Amino acid sequence: EVDPDFSPATSDLAFQWTAIDMASGEPLARHPRGGSHSVPGASVGPVPIVRMYGVNEAGNSVSCFVHGFTPYLFAILPRGVNVSPTFESSMRDILNRALQGRGRGQEEKRCLNPVLGVTLHRDKKSLMGYSFDESRVFIQVYVAMPTMIPTLKRILQEDGVDLPGNGVSTCQTFESNVPYVLRFMIDCAISGSNW
Repeated sequence: EVDPDFSPATSDLAFQWTAIDMASGEPLARHPRGGSHSVPGASVGPVPIVRMYGVNEAGNSVSCFVHGFTPYLFAILPRGVNVSPTFESSMRDILNRALQGRGRGQEEKRCLNPVLGVTLHRDKKSLMGYSFDESRVFIQVYVAMPTMIPTLKRILQEDGVDLPGNGVSTCQTFESNVPYVLRFMIDCAISGSNW
């Protein structure tokens, strides 16, 4: 039985999780904490929901549905790409056009803007083919659903995209094979069956 004084907006919830998976659903209409908090992730179309199951200290069953964890991958940009102040928004538009209509299922096809964001990471190095004195520019691409990551990986690595000032180029991707639930656990520092 739930404590009548428990409020998800103001109370903490501690439980030992025993199972975790992912489902798709509709985005939250408002942030559970209310006020000026915005709902992270996509605001329309299907969204991924991490579902955690376990027990609290009193032995009660708990299910926790986590909204707002956005799937992503990294890609290294080819040398010489013109990284202008509008590069991130231009790249988002380019990748949105490349992904639209390439969804595998009905949920992916419902996503009007499959790419939610692109972030530049300058002066980074890859461990693969490591070169001590060579830094590169990476992009981090956030998508609406984790099932879009393999398609985005194929587009970037095999088909190529028309990069601003560089023409059609392919990009090596990184962390594009990490399962969504594992990515959530890593990024949130959640270890197996912990509290």
